[in-house]
Amino acid sequence: MNDKLNIVVMLGGASAEREVSLRSGAAVAKALRSLGHTVGELDPRTPGWTLPPGTDVVFLALHGTYGEDGTVQKQLDALGVPYTGCGAAASRIAFDKVLTKQSCIEKFVPTAKFVTVNSSSSPFPENFHPPLVVKPARQGSSVGLQFVERMEDWPGALAESLKFDSEVLVEEKIIGREATVGILDGQPLRWSRCARNKAATITITNTRPARRSISARRILAPRRRSGSRRRRSARSGRWAGVTTRGWM
Repeated sequence: MNDKLNIVVMLGGASAEREVSLRSGAAVAKALRSLGHTVGELDPRTPGWTLPPGTDVVFLALHGTYGEDGTVQKQLDALGVPYTGCGAAASRIAFDKVLTKQSCIEKFVPTAKFVTVNSSSSPFPENFHPPLVVKPARQGSSVGLQFVERMEDWPGALAESLKFDSEVLVEEKIIGREATVGILDGQPLRWSRCARNKAATITITNTRPARRSISARRILAPRRRSGSRRRRSARSGRWAGVTTRGWM
C-alpha cells in the first residue's frame, strides 16, 4: 500500500496574519516533503484559486480571516476535498470570540465577564472597572488587542480595536498563567503554558502526557506561597473569571 500522499499546503492568504502564515506554511511543506510526500503550495490571496488535479488532502496553514473562520473550509467541503483542522461550522464559532463565549455559557464553562461594542463613541461600559481587555470579535492571534489599564485609555483602545472589525469584545482582565491544551481525535494533548519576559514570549510544553481530565484550576491559578490562599482564590472563582454576562 502506498502511504505517500499528494498534499497541497494552503498558505498566505489576504488576512492580517499573511506573513506569519507564509512562514509556517513553508515550514509545513518542508516537513511533509522530508517524509516523502508530494507537496504543492497554494496561496489563495485572490479569489478564483483551483487545486491541482489529483490532490489527496489540503493542509491548511492559513491564519486569521478566511483561513480559520470557516470560509475556506466551506469551499473545500463543496469541492469534496479533505483538509486538516476543524470543519466549517466549528471553525466559524471558534473564530468568532462572541460566539465562542456564548457557547461556553451554554455549556456552563467559566469565562470572563464581557460586553460587546460596535461604535467608537461608546462610553466606558457600565458595571466594569479597569483593567479591561479590548479585542476585535473576529480576528486571529492578538491582532487589534488592546489593554485598558485606566479609564482614560478607553477611547484610544476602542478606536484602535475597531479598525480590525465592526464588533469589539470587551472583557475583564483575568490575572493568571496562560495555558493551552490541544484536542486530537477527542483526546487531550500535552498542555503548554506561555512564559513572558521583556525580550520574547516562549511556550513551555509539559513533557508528561495529559490525563483525560485536566484541572483548569491547577493550570490557570497563579502561583502562591500559601496553599490556603490558593484554595481561597480558587473558591472565589477569580482564577477563571466565573462571572459572565450570561450569568449575572
